[in-house]
Amino acid sequence: MKKISTLLAILAMAMIAPFSANAGWNSYRVMLDPGHGGSDPGASGPSAPHEGELALRCANSVESWLKSQGCQVKKTRSSNVYVSLSARRSASVSYDPYIFCSIHLNAFNGSAHGTETWYYWSGGNSRNLANKVQTTLVQQLGRTNRGVKQNGWTVITGSANVPAILTEALFVDNRTEWDMINQTNKSGFKAWVNGHLYGFYDFGKGVQGMNISPDPRGGGGSTPTPQPQPTNPTLTVSTTSLHFTCSVGEKPTLSFTVKGENLSSNIKVGSRTPGRFSTNVSELPKTGGTVTVTFANADKVGSYGEGGTANNYKFFIAVTNGSLRKEVIITAEVKAPPLSLSEGWNLSEKSGKKSSKGYDASVIRNFCYNDGKLYCVYNHSDIKVIDAQTGTDLGNLNKGEVVTGGTLTLCDVKAINGHILACNLAASGQKLRIYEWSKDNALPKLVLETGDFQGASRLGDCMEIVGTYPTDYWIAFGNENGQTRIIEYHMQNNNCVLAKNTPVYREDGKTNLSTQATVRAYPMGGNWWIDGKDSYPTYVVQRDGKACRQTFVDTGESWGSCHHEFYWGGQKYSANLVFNGKEYLPGTQTMDPEKNYKGARMRLIQDLKGDFTRIQQVGDFPRNGLGDTSRNTNATGDIIVRTDGNNWLEAWVLSTTHGMAYYKHGTPPKTEGQPIQSTEPMLSVDKSSLSFSAKQGQTDVQELTVSGSNLKGAITATLSGANANMFSLSAPSLGTPGKLSVSYKPTAEGTHKATLTLSSQGAANVTVALTGTGEATIVVKEDIASNTDRMHTKWIYSTNKNNTPSWTTFDASQPANRDIALIGSQLYVLNSKNWGIPAVNILNAEDASYKGTLSMEGLVSATGKLGGLAVADGKLIASNIVTAAQNLRVYIWDNDAAAPRVLVQKDAAGIITGGSIAFSGTLNNGRVWLTKEGANEIVYFEIKNGSCDNNIHTIALKNAKGEAYKYGSDGRGASKIYPNADGSFWMVQKDGDVAKFDASGKITDEVLPAAALGGSRYGTAFAPFNVGNKKYIAAITYKTGNIGNGQIAIIDVTDGIAKATAPIMNLPEEGFGSVNNAQFASTVIAQAGGSLNGNISLYVNVHNQGIARFLYEGESKDAISDVISIKDAEGDAEYYNLQGVRIAADNLTTGVYIRRQGNKAEKVYVK
Repeated sequence: MKKISTLLAILAMAMIAPFSANAGWNSYRVMLDPGHGGSDPGASGPSAPHEGELALRCANSVESWLKSQGCQVKKTRSSNVYVSLSARRSASVSYDPYIFCSIHLNAFNGSAHGTETWYYWSGGNSRNLANKVQTTLVQQLGRTNRGVKQNGWTVITGSANVPAILTEALFVDNRTEWDMINQTNKSGFKAWVNGHLYGFYDFGKGVQGMNISPDPRGGGGSTPTPQPQPTNPTLTVSTTSLHFTCSVGEKPTLSFTVKGENLSSNIKVGSRTPGRFSTNVSELPKTGGTVTVTFANADKVGSYGEGGTANNYKFFIAVTNGSLRKEVIITAEVKAPPLSLSEGWNLSEKSGKKSSKGYDASVIRNFCYNDGKLYCVYNHSDIKVIDAQTGTDLGNLNKGEVVTGGTLTLCDVKAINGHILACNLAASGQKLRIYEWSKDNALPKLVLETGDFQGASRLGDCMEIVGTYPTDYWIAFGNENGQTRIIEYHMQNNNCVLAKNTPVYREDGKTNLSTQATVRAYPMGGNWWIDGKDSYPTYVVQRDGKACRQTFVDTGESWGSCHHEFYWGGQKYSANLVFNGKEYLPGTQTMDPEKNYKGARMRLIQDLKGDFTRIQQVGDFPRNGLGDTSRNTNATGDIIVRTDGNNWLEAWVLSTTHGMAYYKHGTPPKTEGQPIQSTEPMLSVDKSSLSFSAKQGQTDVQELTVSGSNLKGAITATLSGANANMFSLSAPSLGTPGKLSVSYKPTAEGTHKATLTLSSQGAANVTVALTGTGEATIVVKEDIASNTDRMHTKWIYSTNKNNTPSWTTFDASQPANRDIALIGSQLYVLNSKNWGIPAVNILNAEDASYKGTLSMEGLVSATGKLGGLAVADGKLIASNIVTAAQNLRVYIWDNDAAAPRVLVQKDAAGIITGGSIAFSGTLNNGRVWLTKEGANEIVYFEIKNGSCDNNIHTIALKNAKGEAYKYGSDGRGASKIYPNADGSFWMVQKDGDVAKFDASGKITDEVLPAAALGGSRYGTAFAPFNVGNKKYIAAITYKTGNIGNGQIAIIDVTDGIAKATAPIMNLPEEGFGSVNNAQFASTVIAQAGGSLNGNISLYVNVHNQGIARFLYEGESKDAISDVISIKDAEGDAEYYNLQGVRIAADNLTTGVYIRRQGNKAEKVYVK
C-alpha cells in the first residue's frame, strides 16, 4: 500500500447536482484532504490523469455538493500545489471539523483491486466514520470489499477528537478501475463521489446524531440527479496570430483572450515554442481568460517562425478543451539592440590611469589589432604588444638590427594576414622603410626601402594596407604639401612593382583639397576615404588620374585622422576621432594655441542614407574625452572596431598625448594574448621548488622538467647547500632540455635543504629549492585485539546520542538515513523513505561537515524514488525501489553539480527490487547488481561502454547440495550483494548467512558463524579490510532482538571467515539507537589510509538509528637512531630483529634492527 506523499496533479472540477440549501448542513464543518499535489504525482494510472489529479477532482465534487447545502467545507489544497504531511495534519487540528477525509487511490501491481478505508484513532468516532464510508463506497462502486484497516498515516493522526479517515476507493494502476473514474462524467466517478457523501450522511445521522438534511440520496434513498452536462460547447480566441517586434535581449509580452462557453472542465494552455516563448498560465477557468505570452529568448537578429532567418520553426500556443482546439501562431522580428557601449578600460590622462598598466599609454602614436592583441607604436621607437581586452603589457617586438633610420624610427603599424607591418616617418632625402614580423618572437624583415616619394614631402604619418601579404598588396600613404596626395606602392612577393601618385581635388576636379597634416588614405576598391588634421572624413573617387571628392562626413568637429565604417543591425555606422570644438583668441580668427586639440574621443555616427549625406550622431566615447590638459597638435591617433554586426562590438580609441580606452557592447568573444617569447637564450623549469619525504635509508625521487629556448650549449646541473649530500641527480648535465630526476635519501630524521642550480651558456641561471623531510619508520599494529585502545570514534550521530545533524534525520516518518557511499574524501548520505522525497547530501568524510546536496531532478515516481547507493568508476549511482509493475531506474551523477542521468532503465521490471545496489567492473565493462524479493535469485545488468542494454540477467542461488537457496529478501534493503572481481560474490542478509557464492550462484564453505557477530541478530552489511597481514571484517549486528541498537562487530578472519568465533569488539558499545531498523537498511565502508594502509576508517550507517566514523590507528612511528651499512656493523654489538630474534652481525640484511651495546639499546637501519 502506498503512503501519502507529494505529487504533481492537474486541477479538475467535478460537480454533483446541487440541492436546495437546508439549515441542517450549515451547522457543521467538513475538511477534505485531496492526497498529493505539486511535485509528487503519487501513484500512476495507465496514463493521465493520475492519482493526485483524480483525488482533487473527487474532493472538488464532494465540496461542491456540500457547499450547495450550506455546509462549511475546507480543503487542504484547491490546486496543483505541494502541501506537507505535517501541514495537512495541523490543518485538521486547527479547523477542528466534524469529519476529516483524506482522499486517495491505491496502487500495487496492476491487477490488485477493490476498496479499503483507513483510520488511526481507536477512541472517538474515526472507526465508525471509516465503517460508514467503506460501506457506501463498496455499495456505490461495486468492487471488492478490502475492509476497514488501522494505520498511523500522518494526516489522520492529528486529534482523537476529530473523526479522521483515509479512503483508497480503487486501484489507479488497475486499468478496469481507472477506466471507471478517469472522466468526471462517468458513472464510476459519480459513484466514487456519492460513496463519500452517503457515508458522511450515514455517519452524521446514525452515529453522531447530527441534525443533517437533506440526504444526498435525494430523500427516498434514490441517487441525486446528476447535474446536466453542458451542451454545444464552444472555444474561441481573440486572435489566431501574435507578432513580436523587439531588439536582441528584450523580453516583450503580448496577450490574447480565450472564451469558453458550455465547457465542463478547465481550458488547457500549451506551448510549442522550444525555449523561445512562454505563457503566464497553463490552464484557464472553463469560461476563459487572458493569456500573456512572453518572448523569453530573443537572442538572434532576424525573423522567427516558419521560414524565419533566425529560427525556422512553427511556434504556436495551443488552447484546448477535450476535442476543441485553437492555435495562436507566433512570429517575431528581432533587431539588433541600440548601439550603446560600456567601458572596459581607460588608460588616459583624463582617467588618471594612463600608466596604470606599467607603460605610458599617452606616448602611443598608432596601433592595430591582430589575434586578440594591440600592436602599438610606442614612443616612436618600439612596437609594444598589449592584450586587447585587458590592456596587459605582453612585451615588445624584437627590432633586431634592421629597424633604424628616418625622422621617427617607427610611426604607424598595420596587420595583414597575421603579419605585422610597421613604417618609419621619412622626410625628403631619407628612406621610407617598412618592416614585417611574421610572429611575435620573430626578428623583423625589411620589405620596402625607397626614396621615391612620388612628389610627397614626407611619408609615414599614417599607413594603410590592403590585399594579400606577401603575394599581392597595396601600401597607401597620404601627404599634404600644398597639394594633398595619395601615394601608393603596389607590392608583389615583397617587390614594389608600381609607385603611384594621385592628387586630391574637390568635386570640380580642379580645386585642390587640403587636408593639412597627418593625412590618412583608405583604399576602397579603386577609390579612397581620406582624413587628416582639421578636415572632415572625405570620400574621393578616381577620375582621369585624380581623386575627386564625392561626399564627406560632417562629424561635428572638423579635425581628426581616422574614419572606420562598420555595420550594426543592418545599418552602416562610422567611428571617427574628434576633438573639442575650435576655440579662437578673443576678437580674432586665430585659434587659441592653449585650448585646441584637447578632449579627443571616438564619435559613433549612423549613416541614415547609405552615403553619409544624412547622418545621426550616436555618442562620444569617452563622453568627456581622453584628456583635457595636453594638446594633440597633429591630431594623431586611430580607432579600431570589431563586431559580428548584431550581438557584440568592441572598439578601441587612441589619441597621442591623451591615451587610449576600450569599449564594448554585448559579450565579445574572449581573447587572450600570450606574452612574447624572447629570442635570447633562456632556461626554465616547471617547478621552482621540490619537496621530498622518505624514511631513513629509503629514497624519494621527484622529476623536474627543464625547458630551454635559443640555447647555445648543454645544460649543467649542480647541487649545493648544507644537506646536498642527501640529494643526488640522475645526470650532471643535459644535452637538450628534458627530464631531470632528483633523489633524496635521508640519513637522519628532520628537515634537510639544498639548492639545485641549472646553467647554460648565455642564459640566466635557474635555481630550484630542495626540501626533504626524513621520517621515522612506520610500523603497523596489525593485531586489533591487542590494540583496542587504538580504535577511536571520530564522529557519531545517533538517537542514543540525541544529536541528530542538520543533513539527515533518524525519524522513520521522514526521509531518513537509508544508505551511504564514499568517493575519495566525500561521504554521500541518502535520506529516503517510501513515497517520500529523497535527498543525497555531501559531507566531508573526515569531520562530517556539510558540503552540499546532489540534484534530484528527473527522478521517476516509484515506491522509493531512491533506495540504495553505490560507486561506479568514481561516480555515484543509485537505484529506486520498485514493485513489479513500476519502472526500475538506476541513476548516475557525472559530478556533484550535475543532474542525475539514467544508467539502467527497465520499465515494468517484473520484480520487487532496488533497496540495495552494488557495482563491479568499470563503466566500460561492468555490472549493476540487485537483489530480488522472495526468490532464490539475484539479478544484474551489464554495462558496456557507459551504457546498458537494460536486459535482466539472473543468477539462481544454490546451497551446497545444489538445491535452491532462498535468502528471503524483501528487495528493499534487507540484503546486500558484494561482488568480487572473479565473478563470485558475497551476500549479507537479515537473519541469514554472511556467505560467499561462486560465479554460478552456488554457496561456498565461506560462511560467517552467527556467534562471530556477538549480537542478537544478523545485519545486512559488512566490509572486509586488512591491517598488515591480518584480515578482518566489520559486520552489522544488533544488540537487541528487536532490530534495535545496531552495531558493527569487528571480527578477525585471518584464518578464514568460517573459523571466526567471536568479535573483537562491537561499536558503538551502547548501539546507535533503540528505534527498530524495520527494513534492515545498513551500510559499512572500510577505507585504508596512512603510508602503509594501516589506518582504517570505518563508516557505518544504520537506518533510523545513526551514522558514525570509527578509526583504527594501526600505524605507529618507530624512530630510528642511526643508519649504518652492513660492513660497518660492529662486532661487539648485539642485533635483534623486530620479533626479538638475535641475528649475527655477519648475517644482517637490509632492514630495521634493535642494536644493543653495553647498557644502550637503539633502533638502527642497516643498508
